Amino acid sequence: MHYNTDDDNSKGPIFMYRPYPQEKRKTKLNKFQIALRVILAAVIIAAVIIFACRAEDVYARGWIICEDYVQIRQWASRSATSIGQLDPGEEIEIDGKTESGWAHIVSPCDGWVHAGYITFSEPEKVGDWMSVNAKRRVACRRWAQGPQIEDNGRKRWLVNGSEVQVFWMSKEWAVTSRGYIESEWLEVGAQ
Repeated sequence: MHYNTDDDNSKGPIFMYRPYPQEKRKTKLNKFQIALRVILAAVIIAAVIIFACRAEDVYARGWIICEDYVQIRQWASRSATSIGQLDPGEEIEIDGKTESGWAHIVSPCDGWVHAGYITFSEPEKVGDWMSVNAKRRVACRRWAQGPQIEDNGRKRWLVNGSEVQVFWMSKEWAVTSRGYIESEWLEVGAQ
């Protein structure tokens, strides 16, 4: 507390207050500053996530399911150069990249394989005849989940009791003499 020491004391004592530490003034952020901080935080979080994802390689195990063999291509296209082939039942590693129905594989070599020839449950070589057990018609497909096969413009179907030779079979799909058929519709016991 300080007093005025002037000779003229007519005004009386003057109380002067001086805060010891200067108090920080809180300022309000405008909308632009708030948006800028939110964007900066999002960019930092995204960078951390991307870095973390690249740090660990995630691969899926799959198997080739076909009648003869499947071509490995340089890129995701039937017109791409073939760099090798995979036999039916061969195990592969997939890195998760897909493009227009093609999957990128990293083992046994680096390349692209049509995803319709890949199953994620280990297939077994069958070679037996099986019959269709379904209450509805079953579609014959060019590859797993692929387009239905057409004979002279008519779609190929199998009805209950039809017999087909099964070459390879996984939990999801079977490679048969008539095309790819969902495994759930086949049962042992024919011919």
